[in-house]
Amino acid sequence: VVCSFSCGLALVVVIFAFTTTCDASLCNSTVDLEGLVTDCDGPETEIAFESLDVLDENTRHLLFDAIGDKVLRIPTAQRSLYRQFIPADGLVNHYIPMMQEQGILGRGVDVRRRGVKLNNVSKTVTGLNAALQQGHSLVFRFELADLPKDDSMLHLQDEMERTFGVETSVHAYISGPKERALNPHTDPYDAIIMQLKGYKHWTTCVPFPAKAKGYPEGTLTDANLAELYEHQMQRIKGCTSYEDLFLKQMNCTEFVMEEGDFLYLPKGIIHFARSSDVQSEHLTL
Repeated sequence: VVCSFSCGLALVVVIFAFTTTCDASLCNSTVDLEGLVTDCDGPETEIAFESLDVLDENTRHLLFDAIGDKVLRIPTAQRSLYRQFIPADGLVNHYIPMMQEQGILGRGVDVRRRGVKLNNVSKTVTGLNAALQQGHSLVFRFELADLPKDDSMLHLQDEMERTFGVETSVHAYISGPKERALNPHTDPYDAIIMQLKGYKHWTTCVPFPAKAKGYPEGTLTDANLAELYEHQMQRIKGCTSYEDLFLKQMNCTEFVMEEGDFLYLPKGIIHFARSSDVQSEHLTL
C-alpha cells in the first residue's frame, strides 16, 4: 500500500485499496521516508517518455525529473498540443449527449458552486450550459464513459496508462467566472493539470520544514514534506479537506495557469484553483 502512495496519476482503482487510517505506531513516531520513496513513483528510465505524444519533448524531460519530488509548472508549453482535446462544438455539447445516451450522466458529471456539489441542476445540454452562465462549475469524469476509439480524451488516457503503467482517469473542469469548483484539499495520487482555455489562479501549499521534526532542514523535498504531514495527521489516504484559514500555517505559493500551461502535483500537496473573470477549462489526470 505504501508503494501506491507515490506511483501513478489519478489512480482510480487503487484508491479503494488504501487504508482509511494509519497504524498508530507509524503516526506517533518518525516516519521512515525510505518507505515512502519507492521505485514505483514513475517510469524507471526517461526512454518510456519518448513516445508520449501528448506532451512536448521539454515537458517530458522536466516531468521525468520532477515525479515524486516537487511541483512542476511549465508556462504556455503545450498550447498547440492541447487544442486536440477541445471539440469544435465544445466539451458540453460534445460529451453530454454521449453520456446521456449511455446512462452515466448522473455519475459522469457534477455541478458545483464554491466547492459544494449541487443536486438540483438539470443535467441536459441546455441545463448545464445555463449552469455555466450562472457561474457554476462542471466536472466531467471521462473514465466512466464508453468513448469512441478515436476520441482525444481516450487517447490521452491510454498514453498516460502506457507510460506510467497504472490505470489513469481524465477529468475536465469547466468553471464560470470567479468560481472555485473544489475547496483546498489533497489528492490520493499524483496529478497532472493541463489548462485548455481561460485562466485559473492556483494556490499550492506544503508544511514548513519546521513541522518535519527529526529531519535536518533542506533534506526533504516538497513531496516528502506533504506526505510526511499526512502521515502525522493520520490521513495517509489523502483526499484531506482544509479550511482557507488553516493555510496560513502552511508555506503557500500562488500562480496563474494560462492556456497551454502544464502543472504536475505530487501526492499530498494541498491545492485549489479559482477562475478569473472569464470561463476556464482544464483537464486533470
